[in-house]
Amino acid sequence: MKAFRTLLLTAAAAGIVLAAASGGAQAASQPKTVPHAGAASPATAAFPPVTYSRYVTTTNMYTMGCNQGKASDAQGQHSQLALLNFGDPGWNNAGTFGAWDSYIGGFNSNAAIQANVENYMQGFWDCTVAGSKSFMNVAPGVTNNGSGINSSNDTALGTAWGNMVKNLSAWITAKGYTAQLGALGSTDFEPGYGAPSHALNWANGFQSTGSYYYDFGSADGCPPYGGCDNGWTQADEYQLAWGNPNAFAAPQIYNAAMAQEWASISAWGKAHGSAGAIFFSAALSQYQACADHSDPCSGTDFTPQQSWQAIYSDTGQAPPFATEMSYQSN
Repeated sequence: MKAFRTLLLTAAAAGIVLAAASGGAQAASQPKTVPHAGAASPATAAFPPVTYSRYVTTTNMYTMGCNQGKASDAQGQHSQLALLNFGDPGWNNAGTFGAWDSYIGGFNSNAAIQANVENYMQGFWDCTVAGSKSFMNVAPGVTNNGSGINSSNDTALGTAWGNMVKNLSAWITAKGYTAQLGALGSTDFEPGYGAPSHALNWANGFQSTGSYYYDFGSADGCPPYGGCDNGWTQADEYQLAWGNPNAFAAPQIYNAAMAQEWASISAWGKAHGSAGAIFFSAALSQYQACADHSDPCSGTDFTPQQSWQAIYSDTGQAPPFATEMSYQSN
């Protein structure tokens, strides 16, 4: 049996004391725990090891997880976050819920996605050394894009995804892997993808299952650069990323402006929000994804360290995780 270690995080700079995690939903006014995050204060903050998150392009995810496990051990057996984006939520002609993603062949049911993520986690477990303290928060996710989530089925799709995450957690427990693996959901909430009401309904459905999710979306157009795009508000962004009791924030920080948008949303939350200032779990970059597509991504090409440093500089916080999107299949 591999050793178990629970690491709690305090966020003094954000005025938040984070309490021990427990199952199920928390009241919005209660502090939250960033899952399996090492403590870091602004005075002693250091850039954490980088983990690959993925736009999933393959159903053979065992090798992907295995390589991440090897990398984690080589980097010092750290705690980390891996976001796995499976595309746009929806259903097929049989009415089965899942996600549409052209990279892995159109529609994939939630059951198929669950099996793929289990293979990823099995690879991570198998390829870390005996007694490893490497811990992976695995967060399969979708977007708020497409006709599926932007419909009357928005809440039901969120509930279905939350139940899949519950199944993954049960699988981890049944296998005896809780020392090194945790399952959360994730979603790429972006104003340009649809009306905020549908994203909020999805989030409400998801959290009704007691599962937790990371919001790794954007805040396009939000202050200090005017009003948020497509009728969104800072209140919407805050609710999805932190105000919901089961939400954690790992936003896209591809340039300095995006960091300033999220710092402003956090300041809004400190003044008006149900849970105070946002504590950011990670700053997401896309440098590797751009390289994978031979795209310079001009103006949105921060490296992981630049993304992390931007949040640190603008908020005084030191996110415990660093992760960047990739299209690589291994």
